[in-house]
Amino acid sequence: YWISLTMTTQEKAMPEWRQELIRLAQIDINAQRNEYLFPAPKFLGDWLGVEERDNALWFNVFDCVVLILINLSLLPWLMDKPWYLIAVLSGLRIALLGVPKFILALHYSAHRPIIRPVWLNNLLIEYLITPFFGLPPGVYRFHHIIMHHKEDNIYPYDLSSTMPYQRDNFPFCWLHYWLRFEVAVWFELPFYLFRRQYWGMLTQSVAVIVCWYGGNWYLYTHVRPAISLWLFLMPQLILSMALMWGNFCQHLFVDPQ
Repeated sequence: YWISLTMTTQEKAMPEWRQELIRLAQIDINAQRNEYLFPAPKFLGDWLGVEERDNALWFNVFDCVVLILINLSLLPWLMDKPWYLIAVLSGLRIALLGVPKFILALHYSAHRPIIRPVWLNNLLIEYLITPFFGLPPGVYRFHHIIMHHKEDNIYPYDLSSTMPYQRDNFPFCWLHYWLRFEVAVWFELPFYLFRRQYWGMLTQSVAVIVCWYGGNWYLYTHVRPAISLWLFLMPQLILSMALMWGNFCQHLFVDPQ
């Protein structure tokens, strides 16, 4: 009773905006999980060592695999059809699941593996699924875990630092921030790994970037441009804008002085 009375008194003393934040947080905590469209077979999750608390994210990964396989299986039928059907099919696949939900699963799995063994978690999520949702294979961990978390948004060490920019100078600062990432990250990230002497990661990053561009060049020139554009390149362009917009909105713009 005393604890309840004390908390009630404290809540009454809180500003209205803080009470509203707490109310919204409680709604979020108690809300039904909606990271996935349909669950994966239980035996498969058990076989891959998925913990019960990670089921929602595992189902998200499973749904990604299923939708990607459906998308790929329909491509031969679309080879002689108008390009916009390939674009619509890719857009429907991404929209059905939702990029933010997959990015949540990717982010979580990069910090704490969802499936076992760990190499399979990284191979499946970071290398095989990410290209179909707008991220080049294998670079997310290097950029987010190795670089961003280590450098902690400090300019110039964090390649995605927002410190040099003015939030109220829109759109110039945001466009500069996004374009620098979109154009320069392919060179800056390997150079960062080189400076930090992460030789194994440097080799992997260069290899996957070369494979990313080489594979898309081959699809564009020897298979069909629409496949390269709408399965990989356009999602990458759009997602890079969305990710940088998220950073630009959420990061603190702190003057070190």
